[in-house]
Amino acid sequence: MTPDELRTRATDCMHALFDNDWQTADRYFHPDANWWIIGQGTMPHARIREIATQLEGGHTYAKLTILNTVAEGNTVSVEAVGDMTLRDGRKYCNTYHHLIHFRDGKIIEFREYLDTHYLREVFGEQIYD
Repeated sequence: MTPDELRTRATDCMHALFDNDWQTADRYFHPDANWWIIGQGTMPHARIREIATQLEGGHTYAKLTILNTVAEGNTVSVEAVGDMTLRDGRKYCNTYHHLIHFRDGKIIEFREYLDTHYLREVFGEQIYD
């Protein structure tokens, strides 16, 4: 796949993830996919799915704004800002940088950089346990 095709896959996947549409998002991931999250390390895709569903499932509003992308070879970089209202009315608006590596047109590694201090303020200290 071309870098531009991978860029489209990356941004489409990110929108599905932000909407908690895991049925769509899962189609973009390689069966051996892992996530690396700053401050947490590497976790399998299935574990991230569990955590995100637990924390963000049932939100009442979600909008992801893609600010910038760079695609080169099998890697896509995406800078984005999220705006979410959780089911209990709390706001969650974080800034992200994702470095997404593809193999055979599927995401094999999803590297996530975000404001972890803010994440813990909203969701608590033990979010990845």
